[in-house]
Amino acid sequence: MKRFMSRRIMAFSLAAVGAWTGGFAAEGEFASRCERALAPEAGGWFEEKLVAVESAIEAGDADLATLLHDQAASGLPRTADVAVSVKCVGESLYRRWFKDRRSIKRLEARLRPDDWYAQLGATLAGVTPANKPSPDSIADRVPKESLAYARAGGLLQRPADAVEFSREHGEFVLPEEQAEAEVGLAAVEVLQTRALALAEQAMLREAEVFARETTDLERQAIAANQTAQQLGGVLTGVEMNEAGRDEQARLSLRVGESRQLLREAGGWYSVGTSADPVYQRAIERGDAMMVSAETESYAFAVRDDFYDMAIRYYELAGADGQRRAAEAAQRVIQPQLQAEQQRREEALDAAADRMSDQAAKMEAAAEKMRKTEAEQEAFKEEADALEKELGF
Repeated sequence: MKRFMSRRIMAFSLAAVGAWTGGFAAEGEFASRCERALAPEAGGWFEEKLVAVESAIEAGDADLATLLHDQAASGLPRTADVAVSVKCVGESLYRRWFKDRRSIKRLEARLRPDDWYAQLGATLAGVTPANKPSPDSIADRVPKESLAYARAGGLLQRPADAVEFSREHGEFVLPEEQAEAEVGLAAVEVLQTRALALAEQAMLREAEVFARETTDLERQAIAANQTAQQLGGVLTGVEMNEAGRDEQARLSLRVGESRQLLREAGGWYSVGTSADPVYQRAIERGDAMMVSAETESYAFAVRDDFYDMAIRYYELAGADGQRRAAEAAQRVIQPQLQAEQQRREEALDAAADRMSDQAAKMEAAAEKMRKTEAEQEAFKEEADALEKELGF
């Protein structure tokens, strides 16, 4: 799908559309080109197709009507294998084809009352020089989602593209077409303005992620991490290097939130403008993660996590050079990381062996105790039986 125009190009297009008043020049280059390209039977063939289109509309079959309508434009009989504009059929037949297209849009809206895109198409199809909805009222119909804005932008910009094409090729332009183009481009500008504001809001929220005080959730993550470290030390009897782990636990939560907000901002920026602010911010965040990743006093496992964070930021920014450099630096510490992990695993295995030995000794002691209790019980039973026998 074609994205929105930049603001500069759109301003030019609005001026061009506004200046173009149309008018079919019968003796012009376009008319001569059409006369040479169209087969003699083209007019009758086209009119038959329109009858079929209108029958499908009357029957409420929007899909069939759309198919036949497209075929009418693309299948015009011609004298050679050359591109032929549907406007070559003349203003009268073209106006009928144009009106049928609008009827199809209104039919689709009736068939899909909950489809905002179909409703927007019907609104655009109702535009005339005397009936021009406000740009804000049109933009209000679009869901507040970046993908919806982009999709709506393509629909709203299409009439202006068609008018520009006609102007460049000397074709006539219907007043309704020009009205659609003007209304559509004005609505596009509203969507772009709103999208830019939403992008900047997301960027502000992303900045706040790293500026805020430590949250309760982050404190819980740090506390859980410290508890795990202490438990590991008690079990293994070995104090492992966990330097930087608290900072990593705190930042890992922020990095996830940050990347989500940067993706949100990027979606809004892409609606007609550049997402460069997102890419620059992502690179800055990646660079900050690299500083922590290269802190030699940190545990290698912690440094490895920071490299992962940096790489994800660089991927978001499309910064291939920085990403490759981070990946290369991460590979350098892998031998030390593996050795560190091996020491940890060996300590845990040794602790597991000790615990297994202790459990076995405890089971043996319990078994011995059970045997002693059984012997005592047997002695008591013998004593009771003797007392009974002797009559005590």
